[in-house]
Amino acid sequence: MCRDTGDGSGRHAGVTRDHRLAAPSKNYGSRPTCALTEDDEFLQRALYETIRLHTSGRKIHPRVAVRDVTLASSGTRFGPGDRVGLHLAAANRDPRVYGPDADRFDPRRADRLDRTVKPYGTGFAAGTHMCLGKDLVTGDLEASGRPGILLEVLRRTGAG
Repeated sequence: MCRDTGDGSGRHAGVTRDHRLAAPSKNYGSRPTCALTEDDEFLQRALYETIRLHTSGRKIHPRVAVRDVTLASSGTRFGPGDRVGLHLAAANRDPRVYGPDADRFDPRRADRLDRTVKPYGTGFAAGTHMCLGKDLVTGDLEASGRPGILLEVLRRTGAG
């Protein structure tokens, strides 16, 4: 995410102009890292955005309706026993929720989201299906101030 393009422009590969990162601040062997690899909040946002855009596991989750439901977004109706497929990857890229650039990687997207929208989308599921390891993997900087395993690995290896 932070490797210099090597063309003398000061740009970093994989980072758009509006998200240019600081010049490399440390050198772990031959791999330069950027100052933002030391910024836990930025790394957590980048991790959440990656999880949102690259949902793991099955892309479609089959469910069966247990009562009458009408989707507010489309007016589609389902009755008890109807089979419904939840397409999580599509939900995570919905421009009505994540903006017109929902397909683009933007770690600062959370600044523009409605407070009810999780920045990682459906990447950890929700409610009774919420991944129990979410906080262990990603950390919970707001509640505990501690980074998770993936943030720690990024920071220690300079992979950011």
